[in-house]
Amino acid sequence: YAEAARYYTEALSHDPTNAELMESGTLSLLSLGDVEKAVPLARALEEKNHRSQVARLVLTADMAKRGDYEGLLERGDDATGIGPWVDGLVKAWAHMGVGDVTSAMAAFDTLGEEPGMQGLVMYHKALALASVGDYEGAADIFGEGLVGAAGQTRRGVMAHAEILAQLDRQDEALTLIRTSFGTGTDPELDMLTAALAAGEPVPFTHVPDPLAGMAEVFYTFAAVLKNENTGDYYVLLYSRVARYLRPDHMDALLLTAELLENLGQYQLAIDEFAAVPADNPTYHAAELGRAGALRRSGKDDQAIEVLTQLARSHGDLAVVHSTLGDLLRGREDWAG
Repeated sequence: YAEAARYYTEALSHDPTNAELMESGTLSLLSLGDVEKAVPLARALEEKNHRSQVARLVLTADMAKRGDYEGLLERGDDATGIGPWVDGLVKAWAHMGVGDVTSAMAAFDTLGEEPGMQGLVMYHKALALASVGDYEGAADIFGEGLVGAAGQTRRGVMAHAEILAQLDRQDEALTLIRTSFGTGTDPELDMLTAALAAGEPVPFTHVPDPLAGMAEVFYTFAAVLKNENTGDYYVLLYSRVARYLRPDHMDALLLTAELLENLGQYQLAIDEFAAVPADNPTYHAAELGRAGALRRSGKDDQAIEVLTQLARSHGDLAVVHSTLGDLLRGREDWAG
């Protein structure tokens, strides 16, 4: 992707009005996660009235990042949009961004009438209510099961548990986690469970503001598209936007890295996994991913080093030892 971006940029210097080169350059830069460099090309495409979903994707990300919610609301619904469902959720969150909660709720409700969309839209409506402190309204949507499959994902369950915690319903939150995951926990879930059990303050972190809501739109669709086997490269564009809008969205980071690895972009995947700080609860997952990408790129020694260090810092996780053992077994290091 880096080479593609360089060559398209160079080609554009010789043919600066070529829309095809602009679109390919925009696509390459977005694939790299360099949204800011992609913005001028996307704007040029729009000025030429060139229909481009990737350009709209980049410009939507840029406007959201700058907090230009009025601009997002003014954009027309036409064939140059990202897609009716994504565009609809973006506009609903844009209403939240300008402080018009009533219009946002109406937008969510209207969009939720679309066949097959209710669960996902109601999930975002619940998150939007929680972002402005209406935890009872959010809990009601979750409690009535309106969020559908979105509420049963790991991220959905944790958001629901955080919402219940705001209402001093810690016991319900703990029951929800145990019912959903059983003994299959991880450091992040363990931290949440411990805080709930001890009655400690548990903030609502999943979508605290409209910008985080925008990021969640693109992450949600990336996860849905991945499950539908749409193609990792297409999904990558959505996860890149989610990462750009919210750099601390660890689930989006891990998904992006996984997609890059699947696409054979091993060094980009390794760099993405390495961006998770050591004190983050998802660090072990990132390091396991980094070791996997190193192994697939033929760097077994570095993978073993990563896993050996992880076994020292996260020795209570069986998956760390089993992964290291599998790698050593593959190298016929039987004693190891």
